[in-house]
Amino acid sequence: MVTIRLMREEDADAVRRVDAAAFGAWWRQLMGEAAELPQRTRRNVLALLEKDPEGCFVAEDDGRVVGLIFSRTWGGVGWFGTFAVLPECQGRGIGKRLIAASLEYLRWDTDRVIGLETMPESPYNLGLYLRQGFQARFPTFLLSKDLEPSAGGDVGIPCWSRADEGTRERWLAELREATGQIHPRLDYTKLFAPALGVPEDPATGSANGALGAYLVHHRVVPLTGPTVHIVSEQGAELGRPSTLYVEVDHTDGEVVAVRVGGQVVEVAEGTVRF
Repeated sequence: MVTIRLMREEDADAVRRVDAAAFGAWWRQLMGEAAELPQRTRRNVLALLEKDPEGCFVAEDDGRVVGLIFSRTWGGVGWFGTFAVLPECQGRGIGKRLIAASLEYLRWDTDRVIGLETMPESPYNLGLYLRQGFQARFPTFLLSKDLEPSAGGDVGIPCWSRADEGTRERWLAELREATGQIHPRLDYTKLFAPALGVPEDPATGSANGALGAYLVHHRVVPLTGPTVHIVSEQGAELGRPSTLYVEVDHTDGEVVAVRVGGQVVEVAEGTVRF
């Protein structure tokens, strides 16, 4: 009997095997030879699982993983993939059940736009997703170019691992601004994750915005000028100290604007009314 359950860390090697087996035929056709598709790394599987652990599922048949699906969310946009079922287990409705589990997770945010990417040259793929209610929208062109090794060594390309904290914060802010122009709440900053060596700060930046407005509006803090500066320290008891800086602009206690600084991850936006 096939069951659908949440993916766990100990499933990583089984997920790698199913993924390689399911896409093997496509890989051999692409390469034009009887080449085996290399398995994705264990680190890659765990990084994807860490981003949306409540949206990654496996199909299990008598204790054996036979299918998988990853869900991804970036702000107001969500999709699923990679999605795979062992070739010998296809045609049994396992894929539909995996898709249903992912969609249930993605629909937690009722305002989220849900989509996916697939191979347009595959009638099987197109038919599967069209039957699930998806609609074909915009084609995506995949462009490639062979690059010659640079003879000059470091070519001066900005590198995240070499950037200081201030530069990283600026890059993330610019990334949010740019992707927000593509689609509201499209937050590519979720690309950064601890499994990839780029940890997200657990500090609640959005909550500090509301807290700053509350403290100024109710005059809990001294109103020493048109802009009140507040330092918010969190996480010390958990061994994850985080320091955030809150600035509140006001006119005689009526809040005009709030800014929260520090190495935080944007999770929501809105308007506070008093």
